[in-house]
Amino acid sequence: MITCIADAKKEGAVAAFGGNALQHPTGGLFVEPTIFRDVDNASQLAQREIFGPLLAVIPFDDDTDALRIANNSKYGLAAGARTKDMGRAFRMSRGLQSGTVWVNSYRALSFMAPFGGLKDSGLGRESGQDMIKSYMQPKTVWLNNSAERPQNPFIMRLT
Repeated sequence: MITCIADAKKEGAVAAFGGNALQHPTGGLFVEPTIFRDVDNASQLAQREIFGPLLAVIPFDDDTDALRIANNSKYGLAAGARTKDMGRAFRMSRGLQSGTVWVNSYRALSFMAPFGGLKDSGLGRESGQDMIKSYMQPKTVWLNNSAERPQNPFIMRLT
């Protein structure tokens, strides 16, 4: 995590809050929550899938620009947004290339709802009925067990 912070600073991002390493009493190394401003969307901070307390703030002009920025990544695990406009919430959720979208919420989970990412953010789904699909391979078999002579294979039969 310290490397991510150092790399972000080298690429011109400014730590507006946090960014320091903390020594935990048990001996583990922790990083305090960190918010970066002046982040370029092409930077490593914006393009990596970082599982830590780092936030990259990237301004946008309108909804189209926000979706362009958000989807300009090879990852798509989850997204979060805040808005009072539910129409906008649905439009943005539909446009985000992300396996989960939280609107006015964050990290809400249920074992009944599928969870998993898009693009390079994992394979398949955890939880929900969709989870079992990754273990299955659908197949269709048509069997004619009549004693009649074989039917013409060039005539389509709808059943």
